[in-house]
Amino acid sequence: MSGSPPKWFVMEHLQRLAASPKYRDKVFIQDESNDTIRIQSTQARAQNVLIMSQAVKENNFEYIDLQSFMHKGGLYDSLEEVLSDFAASPDFVVIDAFALSTRWFHGFLNVRLDALHHADEGVVDVFEGFGEEVQKTWDGEGHRKFPESLHAEVQRKAEAYIDETIAQNPDWKYRRFGTVVVTEAQYTKEREALIDGAADLATSQWQQLKDGTEMELKFTFPDLTDSSAPRKVIHDFLSKDKALQKAVEERFWSTIVSQETQNESDFATFWTERVSSRIDIYIQGQSSIEDPKLRDPLSELLATYIQKELVPDVLTKARSQSLVLSRKTKKTVAKLESTLSAATDLPSTQSSLSKFSTKQNIPTPSTDFLETYKSTMVQDMQRRMTKQQKSFDGPVLFLTLVVILHAKHYPGVVYATGKYAPKLLKMLKSKLAEDEYEMLEKWKEGAKKGALGKEETEDMRSMAGA
Repeated sequence: MSGSPPKWFVMEHLQRLAASPKYRDKVFIQDESNDTIRIQSTQARAQNVLIMSQAVKENNFEYIDLQSFMHKGGLYDSLEEVLSDFAASPDFVVIDAFALSTRWFHGFLNVRLDALHHADEGVVDVFEGFGEEVQKTWDGEGHRKFPESLHAEVQRKAEAYIDETIAQNPDWKYRRFGTVVVTEAQYTKEREALIDGAADLATSQWQQLKDGTEMELKFTFPDLTDSSAPRKVIHDFLSKDKALQKAVEERFWSTIVSQETQNESDFATFWTERVSSRIDIYIQGQSSIEDPKLRDPLSELLATYIQKELVPDVLTKARSQSLVLSRKTKKTVAKLESTLSAATDLPSTQSSLSKFSTKQNIPTPSTDFLETYKSTMVQDMQRRMTKQQKSFDGPVLFLTLVVILHAKHYPGVVYATGKYAPKLLKMLKSKLAEDEYEMLEKWKEGAKKGALGKEETEDMRSMAGA
């Protein structure tokens, strides 16, 4: 303007006034560009923070976009000044270029902490829903949306507040995992749930084995899929607890061992009834034969039967009944199958079976048990005789009769085929009445020729007690 005093002159005058006692600490003078001099109250920025704080409280705003103040001329020279002013206020939590309302933010967290007292699970994620809640009053005019990229920083602020709040309330028995807070009682339940989950996992894997699934028993940390999101967070933290890892794994394997122990016991009972007792009875029968010309071939026959028929058939049935599930049993059975295939005689066969029983903790059948078992074997042979009705059953019928009579007069039961029936018959000569022996000789010839009649077979069954 024509006639106006120069800018430097005005600036010097204003600076003298600003330095005077009357205006000192109340205003400051700043030389702006474009012939502009800014005169601003030193309290203007502080007042601005107070005004915004009041507005936020009255309108329950979640946050202020501090960058918006840079569009309002005269008050701030830089964004750093805005951040500094609002960071100094207890009413705001400054995150990047945004100022969260402390009142709203703490209220948001407190509502969720309070809910922990009434939560059925005793666990809450106090940060849950922040992303939705922080945008509720956003109008899109002059304010940017609170960016999701800053949620991690806000979460750290939330965690610090939670720790401070819990510390101020020593009667609260709470634990924090990230932004998830859990009561001490629930924390104990979660630990127990993971330990129980390991037992359930072991039981599930064992059931899969029983169902025929080919798999290896393997420990993995339990994944409680029906758990809520906050509980999963706790489980993630607990999965890194070495002491708990050990406890969980120990429960898994102790459950497996318990199942294996029972399975091995069931196998031992099955084996005793199907193999050990039968072989013991057959060995007793072999021992009753003094003539080596008869005893040796029968021993070889018995060894072949054990190796090729008895043990393979029993193991097949044991597997079909899920009795070969234990890791130890699988290993010892495989070893037995290998050694039996290499056995050359009855003693080596017996040795393999003895070692197997020792490793499997299969007890030796008692004398009383073997006596009962022998009676059962004889009764089984008697029942089979009643089913042999056809003429070509004669040789089998005669052999069965001789074996039954031998068992009645000698220890054990002889395992034999028809070709050895005549020699076994000779062992009975001193044990039977003369007429009984003569009858047996007659039946022997009839069986050899296939000439046994109905009356004769009935007499043979009668002599056997069938």
